[in-house]
Amino acid sequence: MTHDSNRSHIRQYDRHSTTDRLSHAWDTEYLKGRYRAETPLKFTADIINELKCSPSLVNGSGLYVGCGNGRNYAQMVESGLEVIGLDISSVALSELSKRLPQYSNLLVCGDFLDYRPDIKFQYVIAIQVFQHGDRLMADKYFKKASSLLESGGLMFLRVNASNTIMCREHDIIEKNDTGSFTVLYKEGPKKGLDIRFFSKEDLFDLINKNNMSAMHELKNITTKRLPPYTGSWSQWEMIARKD
Repeated sequence: MTHDSNRSHIRQYDRHSTTDRLSHAWDTEYLKGRYRAETPLKFTADIINELKCSPSLVNGSGLYVGCGNGRNYAQMVESGLEVIGLDISSVALSELSKRLPQYSNLLVCGDFLDYRPDIKFQYVIAIQVFQHGDRLMADKYFKKASSLLESGGLMFLRVNASNTIMCREHDIIEKNDTGSFTVLYKEGPKKGLDIRFFSKEDLFDLINKNNMSAMHELKNITTKRLPPYTGSWSQWEMIARKD
């Protein structure tokens, strides 16, 4: 794989005005140092190992939706993966471009639903991204991911789980009979934003209706919050294959 180290710019394309608040919120978080000192998630190594089991996939092209300032992205590209990094935060991508200038030509600033690549991908990675918005937005995210995958390609997904014990003030604005729900945060870094928490049944419905199927048992990762915060944060980790 080759990378054009002489191209130091980050490609841009138009975003809908409805994403501006989310973009601004994340720009603010990254300016405060969000993720800057954090190590990669264990899920990152799981992704790399899964791809290395399939030469046709590991040698292909991938898309990382919400790559941020590189907490997980850096480990991926440094392991040899050819991954386009997509994010709505120009601040995050600026930090990542300075950190890994040799990969800056692979970085794209913009909204996932507006992204129109001229290729299909062997894999799509979305870590803590498809939870932004309500159930209708989740439908759009999964449909878009499926449309970008080659047949047999993989989607690596990590999203909020419905067994999360909330700590910040919020309103539940949407709930379905499978246990999934959407909240509108009233405080904290996501104040004013709709955030989705998924049940296992809801995730299976979303992948099945978009021509994908789970490859392994879903993992439910629960982390206790550190004081002064209470409760716990739970995430689903899933690997799905495009049929």
